[in-house]
Amino acid sequence: MAPGAASSGRAGEVARKRSRRGWQDRRPGTRSRERRRSASASQGPRAEIRRRPLPPCARCERVKIRAAPTVGAEGPTSRRHKATPHPGRGPWSPPKPFPPLLSPLLTGGGGARASLAAMALVAGSYERFIWGFSLKEVTSAAATADSSSETLTLKPKFSYAAHTGPVRCVAAAARAGLAATGGADDSIHLYDLPTAADLGKLLEPSAAVSALAFYSRGPVPRNLLAACDDGSLHLYDADGFTLLSTLRAFPRHEAAEALAVHASGRVALAVGRAGALAMLNLVRGRRSFACRLERPASAVAYAEDRDGGDRFVMAAEEKVTLHDSEDARIIHEMDCGKRVLALAPAKNGILYTGGEDRCITAWDLSSGKASSRIEGAHATRVKGVVVFDSQKKGGSVLSNLIASASSDGVIRIWDIRTIGNAKPTPLAEANTKARITCLAGTTLK
Repeated sequence: MAPGAASSGRAGEVARKRSRRGWQDRRPGTRSRERRRSASASQGPRAEIRRRPLPPCARCERVKIRAAPTVGAEGPTSRRHKATPHPGRGPWSPPKPFPPLLSPLLTGGGGARASLAAMALVAGSYERFIWGFSLKEVTSAAATADSSSETLTLKPKFSYAAHTGPVRCVAAAARAGLAATGGADDSIHLYDLPTAADLGKLLEPSAAVSALAFYSRGPVPRNLLAACDDGSLHLYDADGFTLLSTLRAFPRHEAAEALAVHASGRVALAVGRAGALAMLNLVRGRRSFACRLERPASAVAYAEDRDGGDRFVMAAEEKVTLHDSEDARIIHEMDCGKRVLALAPAKNGILYTGGEDRCITAWDLSSGKASSRIEGAHATRVKGVVVFDSQKKGGSVLSNLIASASSDGVIRIWDIRTIGNAKPTPLAEANTKARITCLAGTTLK
């Protein structure tokens, strides 16, 4: 090998090593930036011109389109989307306002003011599912006392596989947007109705939850009571749902059937499946009274008559009895013909009942007689009745709407002002196609 070739080979190797060390010391992208700078210096001041930013596309809101936008009959679009429609959205249309789900309605049609009472329903089934519905009542301000211009819609809000077993009971806090369900899987689930959100579950019960009740002071829920099949009663604080106390309402071999909380929040009534009645002192956290009934009761609730008397009602088979809250004496006994499965008292001294007769009957608590009746309200037995209370500005409370659910999965809304008609028509209807076991509802604030 010639000496010149050896020297040239060594020089090339040294040059390659220096080149490698230079690339290791230089940061990534430095050489490309240096080339761009030298190129811009050779081009002159034209390289300093910046591109004017383009507005985003009105259809897909993408900003990477370089073509200038065009405005035509179809709305503001780019040249890229002018020939072909946006995938999955069809032709361009003006943006629609956000639909008010459970928010107050501010203005009505034609510039007239209107008021909206947002109402919610929650139903449980044997198939471990629960359904939430929103009921909207729009009343125009131009409506008179004789003519009604109300339009109702019953729309599905949510559907959850809440429990691993049948849903036994459901409760809703008045004007608070909070609901709770109890199932045969020894758990309680909580839900926020305005947002249709699952808030979690409570695992303190050691048996199936058979009855639930909220105690609220105005629109603020204070406590949640849960009665179980082992005869225990769990008292929760609604702020955080911490367990405050566990009471023994019945012996362990007797399961609780129904539960009711007094308006003062001091006492509660519970009926057992074997025929027991217990009064619970919620202030001291103990049972203050217990007795045996002639027949087991299936439902219990506190109510008021027209004179404002403090009463409570119990349903046992086909009989419904009205009692005085002070001494528990029987004031009236009402015969419904067949077994009563659901009852709901209203603010105006009326009690609504439903059961195996497939009808909804309104009872006057002052006289103990039936005032009106919806014949054939459902095709199967009625499993739940809910009374909606809408409060006006003057402070008067009107209960004009009631909801009922049957075991075939049908939920219907009725206007009590049309019950006297020969064949009243439901204002709204929804079919869950499931075996409904319980129903609860509330008027949201």
